[in-house]
Amino acid sequence: MGGLFGMEWQTLAADFRKFHKHPLNVALHLVTTPAAVYAISFLVFTYLGSPAAMGMHAAWLAIILPSTPLKLWLASAAAHALICAAAIATTMTTLSATVLFAASYFAQDVAHFATCELTFQSSYQGKQDGWMWTLLEHTLHLVPLCFDACWHTENGSLATIFVQRQQVATHKLSAANGPEEKELLQAVEHVGNWAVQQNPRTDVTTHWWWHGLSAEATEKFAFVARSQYLRDALFGKLYPSQTHVVEPLEGMNELYVACKTYNANSDTVFYRNHVDGPYGIFPFVHVYRSMIAATPNEQIETIFPLSGRQVRHNTDKGFTLGGYDGVALTTGEMISFDFHRELHRIAHVQGAKENEGHRVCLKVHFLIYPRFLGPLGRLLGRMSVHYNQNFRSLFLATLEPDHPIAKFMAFQVVFWTAAMYRLEMHLGWTNLIYLLCATAVSLAARSYSVFFCLTSFVHYAVYASTYHQRTNVAFGAFKRDALLFKTLALVQAGVQFLFRFDYSQPDIIALALLAGGFGLAGLAASRLGVDRTYFGWELGVISGDYVAKFPYGVIPHPMILGGVIGWLGFHKLDGFREAFPAYVPVHIALYLCHALQEHFAIHSNGKLAASGSAVEGKKVK
Repeated sequence: MGGLFGMEWQTLAADFRKFHKHPLNVALHLVTTPAAVYAISFLVFTYLGSPAAMGMHAAWLAIILPSTPLKLWLASAAAHALICAAAIATTMTTLSATVLFAASYFAQDVAHFATCELTFQSSYQGKQDGWMWTLLEHTLHLVPLCFDACWHTENGSLATIFVQRQQVATHKLSAANGPEEKELLQAVEHVGNWAVQQNPRTDVTTHWWWHGLSAEATEKFAFVARSQYLRDALFGKLYPSQTHVVEPLEGMNELYVACKTYNANSDTVFYRNHVDGPYGIFPFVHVYRSMIAATPNEQIETIFPLSGRQVRHNTDKGFTLGGYDGVALTTGEMISFDFHRELHRIAHVQGAKENEGHRVCLKVHFLIYPRFLGPLGRLLGRMSVHYNQNFRSLFLATLEPDHPIAKFMAFQVVFWTAAMYRLEMHLGWTNLIYLLCATAVSLAARSYSVFFCLTSFVHYAVYASTYHQRTNVAFGAFKRDALLFKTLALVQAGVQFLFRFDYSQPDIIALALLAGGFGLAGLAASRLGVDRTYFGWELGVISGDYVAKFPYGVIPHPMILGGVIGWLGFHKLDGFREAFPAYVPVHIALYLCHALQEHFAIHSNGKLAASGSAVEGKKVK
């Protein structure tokens, strides 16, 4: 497919993708590019009139038609039509439009800087003959190029922005993997042997700061904690070095010996779902705790409820992580998780034999932040060290509470641990930030409708993106997000419905649609169960045969059909429809889009799920 000035579409698109791999960069381009085109359109409309504005877009689309794939051209045509209509229908000053264009252009450079990607323009401007023609080709095709980039980001597609990723990193040290791992394994074993030689108690946990060990053990601990090889092995894929900084956070490092029982003391928190730190509200920056097993262990497992069931990492090295099933770390194995966000607990493995010796782990910590957010990352690091030191002092003081104050403080440790667990389990820090932002925007606009709309459609993005991506998904966190935002939408719509319902002349049809529609959806969900309702089968989390019990096997897509009928019940009520005329149509449109996605199995990895496992299928996009 030839371009305007000799460059084929395939070549142009491939070159553009090289500089637009990060999904955040692409997402920001989907805002800045239409904004810049809108500003140009408004200026043309202001000075030359609506025929000139419409003619500009028509000519633009005609020029790129021969060189653009049809689907991308149609999507671009729709975008151009919307932008042109918006430019003609809205009012702003010439200065504002000029500032908007400049800001949009500058914001694209900011997006590249934030994601550590060079601009496509910088790759050819002034570096080749005829680069002006390349710039013109680039500019004219910018809209379809942005759409094309949505399907070619890192890890699949733009859907990754809305997907709850698996963010628990694992690794297994083995002398067979080379001299670096052999030396690291020997250092870990040396530290473990030192801990065992101290004869720690078995009825309470034992803790040493890393610098409180013997001189040789401290040196070995530091060797492990500062290993660049280990950082690359753990975080190289999750947080690539070109975009993120991963550095040791030694102020939190310690050596830990588990107890074999627990009583009404602060050790109880380890056996309950908990998050280690309170600062999950810091966006984009992380503190990771790495638990590195230094002794053999078959008895005590670590469980990550939100990570998902039977999610495997580094299977080529024989190490698996099962989110619901847990993993018993033994010598040389390690798990790294977000100190402030990742829900976890320890438990005794049912049927496992009791450990002959102590379970000893190195707790090694790392600070991780995007390169452009260094100050925020370092602030989180300092606050985390300060919190960890103070909490550890409180924790150790309440291991054996022998008077009322100590018992009260032990209760506080357990209580606030439970509170943070519930926050993460049912809400999540990312969702809290989003809801706070939606609240702020709504207050600034002095309109509840803004909050209503901003929080009513998020679950469709979560559904569609997770179904599309379907790899490396934190299944528990996905279910939490989907249930949270679907519940928010239904509860808010229900309140608005009741507020506007005429009890003197009840709308029986609206009530019947609500009861019948959501009743059908609820019945369908009960037939599948929660895990299967939320794509557990498609994601390979659960196994099982096709469900044929009514309404399945009789009514196609009964859950989606029931949801559509239920939302029509809201729309049937005159007061609700007059207050929010587009609200229900948007719900139905998004539901139907997702129904088409499921029906045609549109996803990014080109594999169809069968009985809970991925098999090769036709790639559909």
